[in-house]
Amino acid sequence: MEEPSWILRAVTYHFGSGDALVVGLLFLMLAAQGNCWNWSRSRVALFAVLGWVWIALASWPVLILQVALIVASVYWFVRCVLLSPTAATKSFLRTALGLWILTVLLCAFRESRGFTFAQPAGVEVAVIGDSITAGLNDGDDTWPRQLARRCDVVVRDASQQGATVKSAHEQWIALERCGGVLILEIGGNDLLEGYPVDRFADDLEVLLRDAATAAQSIVMFELPLPPLSNAYGYHQRRLARQYGVRLIPKRELVDILTTAGSTVDGIHLSDLGQSRLADCVKRILQLSQTSNDDSRYHRVERRSL
Repeated sequence: MEEPSWILRAVTYHFGSGDALVVGLLFLMLAAQGNCWNWSRSRVALFAVLGWVWIALASWPVLILQVALIVASVYWFVRCVLLSPTAATKSFLRTALGLWILTVLLCAFRESRGFTFAQPAGVEVAVIGDSITAGLNDGDDTWPRQLARRCDVVVRDASQQGATVKSAHEQWIALERCGGVLILEIGGNDLLEGYPVDRFADDLEVLLRDAATAAQSIVMFELPLPPLSNAYGYHQRRLARQYGVRLIPKRELVDILTTAGSTVDGIHLSDLGQSRLADCVKRILQLSQTSNDDSRYHRVERRSL
């Protein structure tokens, strides 16, 4: 196993973090402005096509707005570039497209904002996750272990290698209780293995519905989406809103996964990656630093998948 090249890491970050959507919007804005600057039709078409491609590949979870933006921009292109409208019509359509692009950009910015919510000293944190959290070996110094050792918090870790959203429900049952915060880092295997979207949504709803009845707070890492995987993100956000789950923006996780030295193979975290993820959770929960104490970490018995 070896870490991906910097080029692959950069591409992964570009699409996984949501930056591709912003680039696509910029291409469309340049196409609209270029048409006003009397660019050639082929040059305007090039920037418009680049915008459509980037927006389509961005996997923005708000699929309706994404499709509506592409339809609106195609209509603008046909009317203002391929045809010859009046100056007033051209100005109106360019302004309308610009406002629509700005609306989408503001929505994307709002959704990418992080959050923090302070937890009291000694709070119990339950963790359900896959191999990003569980590590590749039982002896790995994973981020839940580091969190318990470095912060004034009790951690009950039910993470499991190869876990899916469906098996995460078994991990939840193994926890038996959760008197504080439940952190979910799950869904990546469903996405990578191509599980049907409706199955992913059904399994996630079962997990969140049951967990919401017991956990005081639920925090879930948003899935970094590869191109054309909008539906997974749409259902994750929809169910998070339905069950009051706080989503950690996908930029947080993808930033760790694409930083040099943070993974051993592009997915599974190295010691540095585990430490950075522990720092991320510590910052979000605003946990106080304390002296090293391994006794606050409790490994929940794994169950077969």
